[in-house]
Amino acid sequence: MLILAHRGTGPGRSENTIASFEKGLQAGAEGIEFDVRITSDGVVICSHDDNLNRVFGIDMRVNEFDFETLQDKCLLKGSKLLKAKEVFERFNNKIFYNIEVKDPEAINGLIGLIENFKISDFMVSSFNHECLKLAKEILPKVNIATLINSKKLTDYQKNVEAIIESYKPHSVNLDIRIFLKDTDEKVTYFSKLRDKGLKFAFWTVNQISDFLPIKELCDYLITDVPELFQEYKQT
Repeated sequence: MLILAHRGTGPGRSENTIASFEKGLQAGAEGIEFDVRITSDGVVICSHDDNLNRVFGIDMRVNEFDFETLQDKCLLKGSKLLKAKEVFERFNNKIFYNIEVKDPEAINGLIGLIENFKISDFMVSSFNHECLKLAKEILPKVNIATLINSKKLTDYQKNVEAIIESYKPHSVNLDIRIFLKDTDEKVTYFSKLRDKGLKFAFWTVNQISDFLPIKELCDYLITDVPELFQEYKQT
């Protein structure tokens, strides 16, 4: 199991920053999870939201402005908008990356960066499954990971099997809240899929009590608190 620092140290003012990623790694994570979008002039940036208001206090949509304009506004607020390029420059191939594509338009630029930096230990995840198909077409060796949240899994067996058949993912990344009900039944089902070679990531796991039921299923643990799970790290 690999521990991945969720946006570094979780949601908040410092999310998706170099400082946050470094703090998560120092707390015991072997890799990071971060989100990407694209600006109007084609710069791939680290941003969970389509609008900078929650994190930076700036009511501007990422895809409607060029990077320089967005960066100038962030700097006025005492913050720095991070390019995905800077993440790879800082960590290169020293860590594992789970890169969540929030805007499908960012996929070409992201794959270009992955190729330019020769990033080898990574997976590209998204709720937009067609976007993942495109990633696979551009870069056949890419490990794609389909994201599924608890609200979309009313018939989880039918849903997951359709995804596996259509997208052939490296990993299925599941909302931990899926396992709040019918836990034993779901663990048994997903264990059979894992035995066939499918990997699983779980997000966002911040309590040991939530982790223990899925411990044997977990290949990637996405958390705001990597220090809680040190005894379960990959050895």
